Amino acid sequence: MYTLNLPQIFFNSIITGSIFMLAAIGLSLSYSLSRFPNFAHAEYITLGGYIGFLLFEQLNMHLYIAFTASFLVSGLLSLLSYTVLFKPLQDRGAPMVYLMVASIGLGITIRHIIQQIWGGSPLTIRAVWPRWDIGPLTISGLYLYLIATVISTSIVLHLLLASTIIGKCIRAVSDNIELASSVGVNVDNVSRFVWFVGGGLAGLSGFFMVAIANAIPLLGWRLLIPAFAVTVLGGVGSFYGALIAAYTLGFAENISVIGLTALGLPTDLKMLVFFITIVVVLLAKPEGIIASIRRGLRV
Repeated sequence: MYTLNLPQIFFNSIITGSIFMLAAIGLSLSYSLSRFPNFAHAEYITLGGYIGFLLFEQLNMHLYIAFTASFLVSGLLSLLSYTVLFKPLQDRGAPMVYLMVASIGLGITIRHIIQQIWGGSPLTIRAVWPRWDIGPLTISGLYLYLIATVISTSIVLHLLLASTIIGKCIRAVSDNIELASSVGVNVDNVSRFVWFVGGGLAGLSGFFMVAIANAIPLLGWRLLIPAFAVTVLGGVGSFYGALIAAYTLGFAENISVIGLTALGLPTDLKMLVFFITIVVVLLAKPEGIIASIRRGLRV
């Protein structure tokens, strides 16, 4: 007989959803601009985790330095991959499947470089985070850092998209690239900005994953399928949709783990939640459930 600690389940779902959000925002926005699924996004996540491990654990630098470096290095890798590889292919008229294959090849290359530098064994950040017991809740200081990061990121992105010229350009290019270009929007600069920020946020999700669990070369692939599920559920290119979808799937994952444990099944089957989500939404509402609701409210 299992006793459900609902407040802890809800809090854990917020933590899971926060990581999903950081991992998925860049994937969703870059897909809406470049029109192909970038599988190398998994390696942006992984690299951010390893950079954070290097600075925080191996070089004993301050948490904020490691945190910032994870964002910058992964963001620069994302920007470089767009500038050197993906944009030239798009300029030559490469179809989407070629871009997908190129992203897979790039991801494999980056993953093997990471493995050559740090090895393939799991690496753990040994920091002892403060913990508080508040009634039925157990809260770690690391989780508070994650929640603060996501709240700050959400506010900044909301203000960026709603109140700045670059934000309006991002929304315009996401809705209609040809029309945005025809009215003078520099699509290349907008794309570079989105790829940098998206890659940086992916790096932050990797940093928190390493701090919570450990660093392995396949770290990013643990988050890539959930990130795609968030993108599909929230609607491609929708920041607000991705935000809602990330926490919805975070709650679904935690509930599925409890259900699988109660049934005596391996918890790795929780990945079925994301595969089922992708298939069902693509069949029923390919534009995303959140986008469908928003469209319905406008009618």
